[in-house]
Amino acid sequence: MANQLELVVVTHDRTLLDETCGEVSLPGRDGDMGVLPGHAAFLGSLRPGVLTYGPAGGPGTSIAVSSGFCEISSDVVTVLVEGACSVEDIDREAVRAELETARKELERADPSEMGAVQDRVWDAEAKLILAGETI
Repeated sequence: MANQLELVVVTHDRTLLDETCGEVSLPGRDGDMGVLPGHAAFLGSLRPGVLTYGPAGGPGTSIAVSSGFCEISSDVVTVLVEGACSVEDIDREAVRAELETARKELERADPSEMGAVQDRVWDAEAKLILAGETI
C-alpha cells in the first residue's frame, strides 16, 4: 500500500472500520498523534477522544472512540477500543446527562477512581464535539 494506510478499528464485539486512507489522527493517552504512511512501529494507549481518518491533507471522517490501544506496523493502524461511534449514533441529551454526572463524580472521586471517571468525562466530551457542540 504505497502512500496509504490501512485503518482497522475493533471493539469487543465487532470490527467497526477497515479502511484505506492517507492519514490517521488518534487521541493518544499522552496527547494526540498523527500517523502517515511509513510511520515507525508503535504501540500505545488511547484515551477517549475523536479519531479522524481520510486522504492525506484532505477532509477526514471522524468517530468517537473510548479508551484502548493502538498498534502501528507496516502501514497498518490497528485500534482496539472498548467502544466507538459515529455522529449518527450519538444521543445528545443522554451524552449531556452523562457528562454532567461524570463531572460531578470527578469533583468528589476517590484517587483510585479518578482515572475511570476522567475517561467518562473525556468520552462524553468527545461525543459532543463530534456532534458539533462546543464544550
